[in-house]
Amino acid sequence: MSSSTGCWFVLLHNSSLEILSGQRILRIFLRQVLMKTCIFFMAVTVVLQVSAP
Repeated sequence: MSSSTGCWFVLLHNSSLEILSGQRILRIFLRQVLMKTCIFFMAVTVVLQVSAP
């Protein structure tokens, strides 16, 4: 394996790791948004149920 081939492999490996970590961060962020949205709608539902005559 020549040194240029090894360099390309390292570059490709690093970029794939960055893409994977970006996807993981995005997934965590989406999960947080989804949880906050669910909690918000649950709170609104409870408030409407309590305030309804």
